[in-house]
Amino acid sequence: MLPRRAVGAVQGAVCECADEVDVWGWAWLGRDEVAAVILRVDGKVVASAMPGPPPLDVERGRPETRGSQRCGWRVRVDLSDRAGCAVVLGALAVSARGMTVPLAPWHFTVGPVKAGRIEQPSDGAVVAPGRVRIAGWATPPARPVGCIEVRVAGEYAGLARPMAIPRPDLARSGLRSVAGFEHVVTIPKTPDGGTVRIDADVISIDGERLRLAPVDVRVTSPAEIVDVTPDPASRVVASPHARTPHGNGNGNGNGNGNGNGNGNGNGLNLAVFTHQLDIGGGQLYLQELLRHLLRDAPAIACVVVAAQDGPLRTELETLGAEVHIVDFTVAVRDAYEARVAEL
Repeated sequence: MLPRRAVGAVQGAVCECADEVDVWGWAWLGRDEVAAVILRVDGKVVASAMPGPPPLDVERGRPETRGSQRCGWRVRVDLSDRAGCAVVLGALAVSARGMTVPLAPWHFTVGPVKAGRIEQPSDGAVVAPGRVRIAGWATPPARPVGCIEVRVAGEYAGLARPMAIPRPDLARSGLRSVAGFEHVVTIPKTPDGGTVRIDADVISIDGERLRLAPVDVRVTSPAEIVDVTPDPASRVVASPHARTPHGNGNGNGNGNGNGNGNGNGNGLNLAVFTHQLDIGGGQLYLQELLRHLLRDAPAIACVVVAAQDGPLRTELETLGAEVHIVDFTVAVRDAYEARVAEL
């Protein structure tokens, strides 16, 4: 049964710098459509936000919001005059008929310095389900970064690599020059056009936890996406049938896997053995080698043999590799000999 009264709340806020606070939340007004959300700080109106689709956690917990295109909202406001102060962030949801409904407030202390930001993908970006690169920067105000916990749709999605990317632009702002982080997560499938929230906590070596502003991405089919990642080094070239093996040469490679190949003239037959195709350090290193090799080489026939399937398989097949899954672990002699013959 749907609630008869309007519901909603200010869900959170993040101070990205002394004069910039990102605030987000949701509102549902029953049969009335949300036309706008008015943000108040200590009772004073400071900004307005246009509503959009609900965050995934709200959509899951509040069935009445499913399918709504005017439920979630977020707005960035200037609170430079409140740096270091505790404030109450309230909001009013305004219906298309002019009815105003107060939303549950959020108590927040405006921070004086930057903590970080998720920059890729950007808020509102369109992505395909599967592997997506997460990148941004993080530098706690007091002590160095200990780790960065990433969540996808509210679920733990692993630790990002901190201090992994040089950021000279941040050094000019008085922050650390090596503050960039990156991670690869798996975006779940949702109804076409559904949203998934990505957020992260930066934890200093002293255990201080700072939450970065979340980004909501819209999940759709790969055919609707022209280029899901702006990083040229990780773009996928979809030409799976363009490689014909020929030539007389030898090649080998490894990266938590091993490859051997031979061919005639200009081409190469490449066989790559790895333990599994899920997300991990060795797996991603090998994937990066194959991505560049299959993208840049003129003619390669590649077979990847793995003991366990995983999300990396999709990109390998798009790049033109043939993927063969075979369990290396055997318990009896006959199975062992059959497996050797298969390999």
